[in-house]
Amino acid sequence: MAGTRGIGTADAPRESAPWWRRASDTGRRVVPARWRVAARDRRFAAEERPELQAFQRFYERLERKRGAVYLFVTGGLLHRLVSAERLVPRDVNLVLLGSGLAEPEVRWIRTRLDRPFHHIGLPVDANTAWEFLFATNRFDFGYVDADCLVLEPAVFDDLLRFDDDIALNAAWTHPAEPGLALAVPPLVGVHVAAVRELRRGGRYLSPAHHDWDGSVLPGPQPRSYRRVPTARQRRTLLEVLPADERGRPVPPGGAAHFDTLVAFQIGAVTAGYRTRAVRPLAHRPPDAAAASGAWQQDLSDELVHLRELDRHVRLHLAIEHAQLSATGAELPGSYRARLREVAGRLAGLGVAPEEAAGLVRAHLNGRGVGERSADRVLGAG
Repeated sequence: MAGTRGIGTADAPRESAPWWRRASDTGRRVVPARWRVAARDRRFAAEERPELQAFQRFYERLERKRGAVYLFVTGGLLHRLVSAERLVPRDVNLVLLGSGLAEPEVRWIRTRLDRPFHHIGLPVDANTAWEFLFATNRFDFGYVDADCLVLEPAVFDDLLRFDDDIALNAAWTHPAEPGLALAVPPLVGVHVAAVRELRRGGRYLSPAHHDWDGSVLPGPQPRSYRRVPTARQRRTLLEVLPADERGRPVPPGGAAHFDTLVAFQIGAVTAGYRTRAVRPLAHRPPDAAAASGAWQQDLSDELVHLRELDRHVRLHLAIEHAQLSATGAELPGSYRARLREVAGRLAGLGVAPEEAAGLVRAHLNGRGVGERSADRVLGAG
């Protein structure tokens, strides 16, 4: 009956909740998170082990293992993959890594793109992909997201050049704390000798997200979750970071959690390693960007990350239309249907589909990206 406060409803008093729910709530408050999520983590690890082994067999079959740059893509993003892959010269050792792709997408990549390709059978997110890469590669490697466009090939050379004290190279960095610059995906180079040394010294932390609850990450992948630092890892983090009121390390930069690669980099700092910015591109926390009136990430004639454009509906639809127009005729039929859908949504916002590329171009020009680079972003150059 409308307006009734029933047992177990969202607005019911806590004391009227079933005993098992009250016990669960109490357990969540009393039992440490790393114990609560241990069963989940063991289950996921068991499910992922065959996939990791399959990836490791793929890696052993690679003709070129040195200098591999992995481009990670998930379902529904073939137009992004193709747009990024076309910009990468053949002499760059680009390896395609996918997850959650539909069978027509997998088949299309295998038959149409002349690059090494492995598809992870489970639908995993970039966190798990990063862990597979760290667990497998024996030589320095790079990582690039499908929505990161590398317009200048020399960036790849710089990405994979390491001094002895470098753990990561990155195009985008942010000063999380005074004197502490941290790499930000989507374009990172990994010094495998540093990873190996951190493992030997007991200072290695996963490149994945971390927090204190093992919380589930928002997004389409059902296996997206944050890792919980062990007691030993907590002590390692506390060598660099201040403690909160419960004695736990506070994520740098005022963040609510440790984002991708952050905990790994803090562990690396404790062993004398650092992150190097191979390009002077800033990544700003959302609050800092809003306060300064700046965009969250810098762009340049060499590098354009589309993620921030995707947060704005008109720009997202405009870049989608531009890339689908440039690639959609080649892709599986679902992408042609998507192009029609995007055109309809643009029209509903008062943007004619033929104006989409111009909208993106004007945005890029306004952020310092020149005409030739904008042409390449739009697939016209």
